[in-house]
Amino acid sequence: MAKFFVIILHILFGSSIAIELSSIVPVCGRRNPNLDECVKNSFNSLRPKLIKGIPELDVPSIEPLTFEYSLPITNLNGIKANISNIKLYNASTYEIQNIHVDFENKKIECLLHFNKMKLVADYELSAKILVQIEGKGSIELNIDDAELKTTLGYTIKDSKKGEKFYFTSATNKLKMKDFQTRFSSLVQEGSNTAVINESIDEVLNSNHREIAISVIPGFEKALAAKILTIGNKIANIATYDEIFPDRE
Repeated sequence: MAKFFVIILHILFGSSIAIELSSIVPVCGRRNPNLDECVKNSFNSLRPKLIKGIPELDVPSIEPLTFEYSLPITNLNGIKANISNIKLYNASTYEIQNIHVDFENKKIECLLHFNKMKLVADYELSAKILVQIEGKGSIELNIDDAELKTTLGYTIKDSKKGEKFYFTSATNKLKMKDFQTRFSSLVQEGSNTAVINESIDEVLNSNHREIAISVIPGFEKALAAKILTIGNKIANIATYDEIFPDRE
């Protein structure tokens, strides 16, 4: 019986106990004179694991990066819409332009560049064009030459295992040099009027830039939540001194 409980404990807790931060990502001493460059290299070394996923930490692959909730699109010419089942492709192709660890103010600032990204989602739409219409379809947003500025706030919390590093906030600012949007044909509910479908298609496509831009604020917040979740799952396996040991 004792052996049975040992096996059960190993199944439930063994994998998480065995994980060490150094097996996930190289660590950087907080007195390192080139700390920012060290953190940049660590972040880059994490890329293959982010692409594959880290199942022992319940971190799924970021290719694609999926979002479990819907985002609203601002009212536009009498059209209300939201997107769901969101997938972001090429999130792993980031190029780190700059990264800075600010111990005094407990924050990490990062500037990333992406040559290309693609966001795919389903949309639900409500519009009044002649008559009230409810419809569904899909949207594809292709982004070229994007810049993402991320600021992560953190705190140090006491625990039984020592001081723990914990991300408390994340803010994102996404800039797109160019983008293209594409909508599927609307699946109309409650009407078979082809003229109305064509009218909605015309409104969507003629306002595609405004629609794409209206998605960005909600997407920035959703991405911030995703970054916090992944960051804390990785940071949780170590103490603060293991993440940033007191050495060069």
